[in-house]
Amino acid sequence: MLIAKRDGSQYWQVTSLKPDHECVLSSGNTQAKTEWLAKKFIPLIRHTPHIKPSGLANEAFTRWNVNLNHFQAYMAKRRALELLDGAGSEQYAHLRSYAEEIRRSNPNSIVIIKCGESDVGPVFERIYICLEACMAAFATTCRPLIGLDACFLKGEHGGQLIAAVGRDGNNQMIPITYAVVESETRDSWKWFVELLLEDLNQILPKQYAFISDQQKVSYSLLLLFTAYAIIITAYI
Repeated sequence: MLIAKRDGSQYWQVTSLKPDHECVLSSGNTQAKTEWLAKKFIPLIRHTPHIKPSGLANEAFTRWNVNLNHFQAYMAKRRALELLDGAGSEQYAHLRSYAEEIRRSNPNSIVIIKCGESDVGPVFERIYICLEACMAAFATTCRPLIGLDACFLKGEHGGQLIAAVGRDGNNQMIPITYAVVESETRDSWKWFVELLLEDLNQILPKQYAFISDQQKVSYSLLLLFTAYAIIITAYI
């Protein structure tokens, strides 16, 4: 079918029509662009944010009979998440507001943001968060043994999440504090542990033993901070 705009008019007119079609049905569609797919996927991703690209590809075929490859589905999901939550790089501008909200909603909680200098201004490096309820519960009710561990952050900006946990009287783990740092180094661990001990001592000064990676060792070896073969203690 061919259509054309009539001269001197705002209307379009069918100029040629072939009612019988012999073209082969195709599930490919070059108009299924990332922006269009992202907007269509938003309701689904809002309720199931962890859906895989393969799941989105199946959904596109079921709904619109359109085949998407893995890259198309991945980019559509990424764009949909940006539309829902904002681009990840833009979220750093709201970190200080986030810190203020934690302090407002969780009084006496500690939030410390460390930035580096650059030609374009401050650049985020680390954030340390210690919620008052978790800190007080550990310092006053748990054994003075702190487990330390870290894991990679798989987002586009990388970094590592490091955390400190304790064990209560029922031998259940209780979170104490956590931080996001640029990498797992001696300096970042020292920065984290010093802040942790400073916060704990404000509630109940005592000596603390450290263990890394939840290793099973004898009591005497628990006195060692095995990550660096040293012990860091807070003294009364």
